[in-house]
Formats: sequence, C-alpha cells, structure tokens
Amino acid sequence: GDAMLGYLERLALQSGATKVFVLSTQTMEWFVERGFREVQVGSLPPSRQSVYNNKRKSKIYMKVINGTRDLDAAELWWS
Repeated sequence: GDAMLGYLERLALQSGATKVFVLSTQTMEWFVERGFREVQVGSLPPSRQSVYNNKRKSKIYMKVINGTRDLDAAELWWS
C-alpha cells in the first residue's frame, strides 16, 4: 500500500497536481496516518463533485503535496 501510494503521489506531482483526493468507506485511519485529512464534497474538483455518489457514503480525504521533499520525508517515515 505505501509503495503504491508513493508512486501515485509522485505521478500526481509530475502531472502538476498539488492535491491528492481519495474516497474510502473502510480504510480511513490508514490515509489519515499518511497525511490525508477529511474534507467535504465541495473540496473535490467540480468534475468529481458532479459524479460523487452520496448513497455509498464514502469519506473524502485530501492531501496537499508541496513538492518531492514532502514525499521523500513521508516515505522515510513509513519505510
């Protein structure tokens, strides 16, 4: 899980994104432990807000990535 998350965060950063969103119905604590914080539907990009399924009751988490140094530090912590 940590390796996959690290890869996806680096991919997002290379694409110019500074925010990563995840939706989860079961693994909330795992994401919080890795720097994500719970946000409301309104924090999602408009294209995702319009397709968000309220019936699933997914929690929305967001992580702000300021650069590769943030990712390097996080990877050292979880290694």
